[in-house]
Amino acid sequence: MSIKRFLDLSRRLSAAEMENAVAALRDCKNHLSRFAVSLSDEERKGKRTVAEGREGYVRELWRISHEYESELPRSFALTDYTALLELYDEWKRLKVLAEETAELIDDTVLALGVELMSHTDLAHRSLQNARDLNASLDRALESIDDYNRRYVTDAPAPPPVAPPAEPEV
Repeated sequence: MSIKRFLDLSRRLSAAEMENAVAALRDCKNHLSRFAVSLSDEERKGKRTVAEGREGYVRELWRISHEYESELPRSFALTDYTALLELYDEWKRLKVLAEETAELIDDTVLALGVELMSHTDLAHRSLQNARDLNASLDRALESIDDYNRRYVTDAPAPPPVAPPAEPEV
């Protein structure tokens, strides 16, 4: 039986390349954490943010605020408003890049998991077929049988029982 391949195992990262990638991500995280903010769940609740569809609203009000600065309260810091918008744009660029990187990693891990389970299923079927003729294999697979008894919950549901037929009159 052939297993669908998503990955070319000959093109895998070397151990050194993988360590360099991990170190680079860790360095990036450590560098950004000096400036980043970590909000608690409570601090996140009920706050208005620049969510989908509001960015244009924010930018337009920022533009109008600059044109009509004299109409704003004296305590309103237009320079802070501008700095916040600039920082938002800078961090948004980082967020997009991080999301693209996370998606790349997620897809690769998912593909690895799919291929790994395909190999596992094929090995399991093959070994199950051979266990009747090999006592030591039968004993070796007891741990798998035990695992399946304890953890496998995705067994197919039994077919529904048909209601008894009504007697014909």
